[in-house]
Amino acid sequence: MHKHLVVTALADNPTNSPDVVIEFLNRLVNLVDMQVFMEPRAKYCDDPCNSGVTGDVVITTSHASIHIWDNLPGNPYPGLIQMDLYSCKNFNPHDVLDFIEEFLSATISSYQVIDRGLPSYAASAAA
Repeated sequence: MHKHLVVTALADNPTNSPDVVIEFLNRLVNLVDMQVFMEPRAKYCDDPCNSGVTGDVVITTSHASIHIWDNLPGNPYPGLIQMDLYSCKNFNPHDVLDFIEEFLSATISSYQVIDRGLPSYAASAAA
């Protein structure tokens, strides 16, 4: 199992706080019952047309990352949230989607669950 959840969401009042993003990542890891391998980190980016906060966490089974664009005039992606969670441990994508909507006061625009496993390798390794 190698599940990769890719999420696009929108927030009317997106956070730009690195501390809030770190809290989001810690709670996400707990929600999916995984373990932190490298502590969450987040930083505000003030580049013109790309301002917002970015964060990531490395888990023992892979990673999660997020970028939240500011809702500012001139920003080509106001209030846009792009997030992904990749793990070889199974998790419920709908729990994650509900958590994003609740914690970040966001509306899910789209999501995709990608199976990144290698079936041919798994079959040959089991033989």
